Amino acid sequence: MPDPSNTTLARPRPPGAGVPVRVPAAADFLMLTTMYSPPRLPRRPVLRERLTAQLTEAVRESPLTLVSAPAGSGKTTLAASWLDHPGVPWRVVWLTLSEATGSPEEFWFFVIEALSRAGVDLPHTASLPGLPQDYDALVTQLATDLLNRAEPVVLVLDEVERLSDARVPHQLDLLLRLASVRIRLVLLSRVDPLLPMQRYRLTGMMSQIRMADLAFTREEARELLSGSGIDLTEPMVMALHDRTRGWAAGLQLAALAREHRPDSDPEAGDWLLGAQDANLAEYLTGEILAGQPPHLRDFLLRTSIIDPVCAELAEVLTGDVGAAMSLMTLSHQNILVEAAGDLAGCYHAHPLFRELLRAQLAYESPELLPGLHERAGRWFADAGIVDQALAHLAAAGCWEEVAHLVVRKGLVGDLLRPSVGWPLQRVAGMPAGAPGAEVAVVRAAAALGRGDLPACDDALGAATEQAGEDSHLAVALATTRLAAAASHADAEGASAWADRLEQAWAAVADGEEPAPMPADLRARLLSIRGLTQLHSGDLTAATATLGRAVGACVEGGLGADHVANLGRRALAEAVLGHLKHARELVDTTDRLLEEQSVTEEGGGPAALSVAAAWVQVEAGAAEAALSLLPASTDRAEPLERVVLHVLGVVVRSRALRALRRPEAVPDLPDLEDVPTGWLGDLLAQERVGALLAAADPVAAQREAARASAGVRGGMLRARAALAVGDGSSVTGPDPATVEQADELAVDLQVEAWLVQAQASVAAGSRDQAVAAVRRAVRRARSEGLRRPFREAPPEVRRLWAAQGTVADAARWLAEGAVPARPSANRPAAAGPGTPRSVPARAPVPAQRRRLASGASEEPIIVEPLSARETEVLRHLADLLTTEEVAEAMFVSVNTVKSHIRSILRKLSVARRNEAIRRARELNVI
Repeated sequence: MPDPSNTTLARPRPPGAGVPVRVPAAADFLMLTTMYSPPRLPRRPVLRERLTAQLTEAVRESPLTLVSAPAGSGKTTLAASWLDHPGVPWRVVWLTLSEATGSPEEFWFFVIEALSRAGVDLPHTASLPGLPQDYDALVTQLATDLLNRAEPVVLVLDEVERLSDARVPHQLDLLLRLASVRIRLVLLSRVDPLLPMQRYRLTGMMSQIRMADLAFTREEARELLSGSGIDLTEPMVMALHDRTRGWAAGLQLAALAREHRPDSDPEAGDWLLGAQDANLAEYLTGEILAGQPPHLRDFLLRTSIIDPVCAELAEVLTGDVGAAMSLMTLSHQNILVEAAGDLAGCYHAHPLFRELLRAQLAYESPELLPGLHERAGRWFADAGIVDQALAHLAAAGCWEEVAHLVVRKGLVGDLLRPSVGWPLQRVAGMPAGAPGAEVAVVRAAAALGRGDLPACDDALGAATEQAGEDSHLAVALATTRLAAAASHADAEGASAWADRLEQAWAAVADGEEPAPMPADLRARLLSIRGLTQLHSGDLTAATATLGRAVGACVEGGLGADHVANLGRRALAEAVLGHLKHARELVDTTDRLLEEQSVTEEGGGPAALSVAAAWVQVEAGAAEAALSLLPASTDRAEPLERVVLHVLGVVVRSRALRALRRPEAVPDLPDLEDVPTGWLGDLLAQERVGALLAAADPVAAQREAARASAGVRGGMLRARAALAVGDGSSVTGPDPATVEQADELAVDLQVEAWLVQAQASVAAGSRDQAVAAVRRAVRRARSEGLRRPFREAPPEVRRLWAAQGTVADAARWLAEGAVPARPSANRPAAAGPGTPRSVPARAPVPAQRRRLASGASEEPIIVEPLSARETEVLRHLADLLTTEEVAEAMFVSVNTVKSHIRSILRKLSVARRNEAIRRARELNVI
């Protein structure tokens, strides 16, 4: 505890003490004031122990402590709070400076008076006959008296910015150099005093407490507001804290604004501080703006339209060739302008002060605003800072320059997105009367981005009429045309404009080697091209194109597009029958969705849900497939909606037939309503399958005749002919040729062999039928494809039901299906015909895995698998033989057999296939 005698309150001068002869005229009045005592603290001050501890440490360690910050930052309040418990056993003296303490004569008179009133004995200084003309001599005498003391004296000087005479800082520096071991100066100031600060920093003589230190933390802000009777939720405290940046006066003015509006909802936020707040405007104007000389005031107003402020741009806006010096002066004065740490030579203004300056500029000189914004926009454009250039040029109404910049910088693609950044939001508000082809293209892209297709088409028409030979304009026009065609679900037009865009980009370099297309533009081009290929049924090309689109999305940081294209690629792979790869893509996408915390209904792209459902129905998990179908495809891109709708109908039909609920199968779309032949063939296949299952082969033959002349159509006609007993007319595709065609789906390859097996049975050639089934089983097993076998006619199914080689090879067909995709975010399928046994929403992962596998109890695992056992199990799941596993792992066959025995024991199963299924249920592989 400090000595109780260390009081700072005013008291009479001790008898006999020397009194300076020349007493300033204002002394009699000021001695009666509280200039020798700190101001009274608020009724309920916020105890900021972190700051008082910082101040105590500074006073202990450094002869000089500078507390420098703008008005209203809490400098005096901090020092006054610290004075109650200074944490040092030394005498503390307080002196508040004023206009009457600016000259050396006045300043040193009051310093000596304050020290004397506080009981500091100054025999040499008091013996002087009067205040000397040479104040260095006075400072020397004062230093002598202080050095004769046994302990230091702490002198707190408040409102140091009032020192108007440059000689006083020089004399304070002299005092510090002479008596630093017995004097501790604490300077509270709105500006940095004219002391050799750099020397103090280098020698460790000075500690500093700045605005960043004085700013209220979020918890301190909450406590301050609570002291005013304002209790806010965490989001509102965060909003107010961010708004004020922890500025003490800003928080107090917010509390005052709340008191003046007691009936308003505190959570509504309409009382948060802004430039329109009268108390704030009055405070900032009176405390900061009014005290500036005219040239600095004008400088602040004109540069308020930008943030941060750099010297070069400030010179452009103000015409002040000394802009750099003006910025340094404002920073030195703490006029709520501080050097930006990330941009050397630039300065930031406090948001509230900047708002006030902008409002003041708009009130005083609104005619200046367009010209200032135009100059700023052109400067930013020349500097390559596009977002700022767009914002200022738009504010100036320079729409042709805005459009030119958007086209030249390739920002049309950004306008096509539903949500754009703040500069492009200004661009999207471009008025209809602005002329030029570039303006028309930008207007079209903005209209398409907000979903206004008619306005987009009108603007594109105008752009096409006015377009010249400019290659950048050609790229912008092709980009917008491509997106518009995709929005109209015009696959042919989208494909053509994709080609035009590639040609236009190649022409940008004027015959030189063209620069790589930007990742975001390349991602858009490849995404739409992949959609057109998916739409037309070129699934092999679609998987390759969408794979490249995924890479472009990763390069461009386009998270949503990345996930969407992964889902589309998974769908293309699934329909091709590459079930293993499709499942991997679905799982990868699900992990990305979990990382992105996707929780909205649908849990991600509709294509992803359809892909997952397709994998399950083809693998024989009908219930799981139904639970994975999306509730709606409305959020899908127009080009993919018809594909998703038809494929979803096919999945539902196959699943319900597998569940032996043909009455619940929804009505299939008519072939004439389907724009592409491959989708029509899938629908025809479902109709034929349903009619054959209903024992109506004649109707099935009529339906098969409507299918295309392709492989799937030929297969349907062969099946129908065999069903009616007309085996002589069967001319189905050659299965060996079909199997060699990589572009054909795996289910077509398998069904080609099954049709041949059916024809061989009809012809009485059992051996050929068995051989065909064996080929079908071998092709299907690698992908886990079960559905074609379960839809095969009875005479073919009997071939693997009997004992023998085929039965052993086909035993996996009777086992449980592969697990459903591990995501709980898929909603249940909606619509007529949904069986009651289908859950209302997608089951949780463990439930869905049991549903897909047919398990009714939790799988048992005796003990965890080792890393090597898990590796062996993965190889077995990839259908490697024991010898192949040994070769892949560089171990002996006996070692692999030993691992397999251990795996079977740990998973409580008897066969390898059961081990693989159990491991998938447990997410081991």
